[in-house]
Amino acid sequence: MITLYATIHGHSKQVADRLPNPHNVNTNPKVEDFNIFVCPTYGDEELPLDMENFLFSITERDKHYTAIELGNYYDSSEFGVLKIIRHHLSSLGWKEVFPSLSLDSLPQVDWNVFEKWKIELNIAWKDSGLYFKNHYSKLLS
Repeated sequence: MITLYATIHGHSKQVADRLPNPHNVNTNPKVEDFNIFVCPTYGDEELPLDMENFLFSITERDKHYTAIELGNYYDSSEFGVLKIIRHHLSSLGWKEVFPSLSLDSLPQVDWNVFEKWKIELNIAWKDSGLYFKNHYSKLLS
């Protein structure tokens, strides 16, 4: 499992640092079987350039992921970069195996929502068996 993030103002890094194995995408990390993408939304639903370059350089097929998009979210509606991430990864046969999160980060990260999502991910990880059961202890940190 790896957490892949792009950041400009530091919020994505703060979130990624609370997840297992965080790597900035500008270091060109290798994707794994399960990947957590953490990415801010800029402008008109735009990816930061580092994430865009990384995402579109991925050639590996049939992996698993979930994602956290950061931005200005007042309700549960998705409007940001998650659409781009989902579209590209699904074209490579990737499966979103846990519901991704649209996380309000303006003016500050909504840590309560993040921690709730992380607890739910931990439960799903533990209960899903097989692949996830082998990696459950890594998420608990």
